[in-house]
Amino acid sequence: MSQVQAAVNFMNIRMSQDRGNRRFSDKRIRMFSDGKYRMSASEVPVSPYILGDYYEEEEYLIPQLSDLCVHSNPTAYYNISSTLLGQGGYGEVYLGEEKRTKEKVAIKRMIVYPQDRDMFAAEIYIQRETCAHPNVVRFKHAFTFNGYLTVILEYMDAGCLTDVLEQHKFGLVLQEEQISFILLEVLKALSFLHSCRRIHRDIKSDNVLMSYGGQLKLADFGFAAQLTQSKNNRKTTVGTAYWMAPEVINGIDYDEKVDMWSLGIMIREMLEGEPPYLALPSTKAHFLILTEGLPKLETNVQISENLEQVLSFTLNHDPSKRPTASSLLRHPFLVDNCGADEFGKFLKKLKGGNDKEKEGCTIS
Repeated sequence: MSQVQAAVNFMNIRMSQDRGNRRFSDKRIRMFSDGKYRMSASEVPVSPYILGDYYEEEEYLIPQLSDLCVHSNPTAYYNISSTLLGQGGYGEVYLGEEKRTKEKVAIKRMIVYPQDRDMFAAEIYIQRETCAHPNVVRFKHAFTFNGYLTVILEYMDAGCLTDVLEQHKFGLVLQEEQISFILLEVLKALSFLHSCRRIHRDIKSDNVLMSYGGQLKLADFGFAAQLTQSKNNRKTTVGTAYWMAPEVINGIDYDEKVDMWSLGIMIREMLEGEPPYLALPSTKAHFLILTEGLPKLETNVQISENLEQVLSFTLNHDPSKRPTASSLLRHPFLVDNCGADEFGKFLKKLKGGNDKEKEGCTIS
């Protein structure tokens, strides 16, 4: 299939309507067995396990959602406030508190429809199996009750990286030492994730959560996939449109290197405030990525040779030429980073130096 034909075919994907706000028009894509958000009926995978895109070998079969959750009312254990932390395509996230320890938590609530049970099971299972890493948001518990799935997650008090990048329009420019630190922390998480043969498939600023102590953690494993010995690549079109790697757009086999492309797009976010082509409809953006490539950096953006090299490595159209997360961790650009303490001070200064509850961060 030619690149042009692939782009034309992709225009048939039915997307969520743009409501004029990046956070609530996330343009995430997933192929569903009920026909929603799909490329064509013939390409919808058939499998009892996560629409054919997760575990095929017996040792990787995902448990049923009912086996991963406690069937009980979560309010018996947690206080759920009215403070909205985030909102996405599948539900809402509220600030909560564990009754016994008084620890603040993020509480994600979603209606469970039959066609979504396997998808939710995969997200919970992969996050649970990955969250031991210090750069991955911790999973605590999951409950099913009265038709709702409630997932209890670690609370990151400074919101998501998108909150910082939205200040770009008001003149905020991240320093390279800060970009270096952000990349370092995200690459640590990705290196671990990829070592477990897992792909995140939705790397973007919305899914990098922060604390005022300077911690950065990877969140939202709703699109994550597990590679196995017998299936070491994927071809399902999932992710968020403007961060999607060319091989995903093309609908051809891909592996962990799709996360490295998305990381490169996130660098462009940090430099320019948003990903390339965000002002265009996603279908046109994909057509341009496949036929003309990414636009050059804005003329007012000046970067070092090391950062320019990281960008060129991660945004190579040939996935075999992109670096692995573990190899990129050794790049000289990551040496001169600001560190957690300085980044935490930066966040406190930016947010007003207090711990007021964050509103508006997209966690979908």
